[in-house]
Amino acid sequence: MDYFLDMGSVMNITEKQLRLLIRESLSDISEHEDELLGKYVWPSANKYYNGLFDETDTDIEEKLYRQLHAFFGTSSYFVKDGPPLDTEAIAAIKQILRSGEYSDIFKICQPGGVMMRGMQVPFDWVRENAPEALLSLPESGSRYGWNEASPVSFKYQSAGKYGEISSWTPDFNSARRFATTWSANNPENSVSCIIHASCESGLFMDTAPFARYAGGVYAKEYGIKKLNPQGKREIEYILFGNCHVIGMQLMNDKEIYRKQGFII
Repeated sequence: MDYFLDMGSVMNITEKQLRLLIRESLSDISEHEDELLGKYVWPSANKYYNGLFDETDTDIEEKLYRQLHAFFGTSSYFVKDGPPLDTEAIAAIKQILRSGEYSDIFKICQPGGVMMRGMQVPFDWVRENAPEALLSLPESGSRYGWNEASPVSFKYQSAGKYGEISSWTPDFNSARRFATTWSANNPENSVSCIIHASCESGLFMDTAPFARYAGGVYAKEYGIKKLNPQGKREIEYILFGNCHVIGMQLMNDKEIYRKQGFII
């Protein structure tokens, strides 16, 4: 839905044609007044628009920008006063994703894809939700290595500091990094794992399109230089609600876990 000007094409048209294009694009804004974000998504902060479109952001549009920025720019350690995205913002994003509006910006993971989430969780959590992953571990010989994903089946529901949303990725290396990075938030007796889920089992939103947004009214009024400070450095998807986990990867082997005091 978000109109995209191809700047190479703009260079090949006359000034008169450009003015006509802009006039025609702006003339039907009234047709989109009942849409959550108007005709354009955060036009002042879209570098590809180059200031061509003057449309005031809706109230919910402004809230989404500010709260998504807080989500992207705040680690879980610093989340103190509730989730970065409130219930209204989450409901609005769900509505947009399910309606298919603004689909060049609010993109969902396509059926057939697989998402991964790297975590450090209590050993008992693994034993409760995916005992088959523990039983499939080799007896010995896989020190510090990742085993192949074992087929499992359980529902994953985020219940952490981010509320009902959680971060996922299709990239194994990114998932592995989150699974093995030590944090003060790590639970007691924790182990590293990577869970796998199919895209069709949940509502996963691609965050890559948000990398184009910077500056604009949000820089002037709120000091937000970029919507997503991580840009394209992280291949991240946001899951809204729950999904069905179909695989789990664990490190090491049964011998190592037993030496650490865990019972398999």
